[in-house]
Amino acid sequence: MPTGGDGRDPGGVTAVQGRTGAATRRPADIPYLAQVARAAEHAGFHSLLTPVGLGCVDPWILTAALAQHTTRIGLLVAFRAGFASPTLIAQRADAFRRFAGGRLALNLVRGGDPAEQRPGRGRRAGGRGSAVGAHRRGPTGGRPLRPGSG
Repeated sequence: MPTGGDGRDPGGVTAVQGRTGAATRRPADIPYLAQVARAAEHAGFHSLLTPVGLGCVDPWILTAALAQHTTRIGLLVAFRAGFASPTLIAQRADAFRRFAGGRLALNLVRGGDPAEQRPGRGRRAGGRGSAVGAHRRGPTGGRPLRPGSG
């Protein structure tokens, strides 16, 4: 999803790359991103990736909004382990899965910019292993949270 806006020049709008929303011709607002999501759904795409990183909008909030404008397409939420507790992320994923008809998939990443890829970034709250374990158990230790398990 072009969460930083859209234009003729390739590349994302990120804090690290020094590009701002002013570099885009079309702002990333909900009506535009909903139009992109519906077009992808109509074209038969399986899912949409919402990026995470410096300069990106919150992928949970954006995909929750886009879920209201689509019916079938999967919503792939990128998130960074260590920036929120594994239990909170599992709780978000469970609520999203229920309210978006099971269309949630998760993409566990360190970040989207080269500066976020350096070793040691995002290793709080138990790191990736704790986050993956919490997602598999679910927010109450119940059934696993997997794409399409809704």
